[in-house]
Amino acid sequence: MRRNCRQYSRFTTQLYVGADVCILCYDMSNEESFENIEKKWLNELKNYCPERPYLLVATKYDLCDELDDEQKVVMESEGVELAQKISAWTHISCSSVTMVRDRYTSTAII
Repeated sequence: MRRNCRQYSRFTTQLYVGADVCILCYDMSNEESFENIEKKWLNELKNYCPERPYLLVATKYDLCDELDDEQKVVMESEGVELAQKISAWTHISCSSVTMVRDRYTSTAII
């Protein structure tokens, strides 16, 4: 397993070459995914794309929409707060089921 992680890590660093903007994504139904934005991904962006702007994108919004506030793992307000804390351009919530086209269009415009 560790060997695969190292191979993946080498591959991901190549993805940053030539990037104009970076997108940090987390799964709204997975708290660990949200926490990894600060623990892992933000640090990686700062190392490999220090001058690039980035967006914070919450995925699986459709799953969270079906739950009441007490059942939600990561609230949209927490994502907005994190976006402000890490100086992201914006926070966007999206769903591959209901809104993906609109959200990626707005990302392209930004």
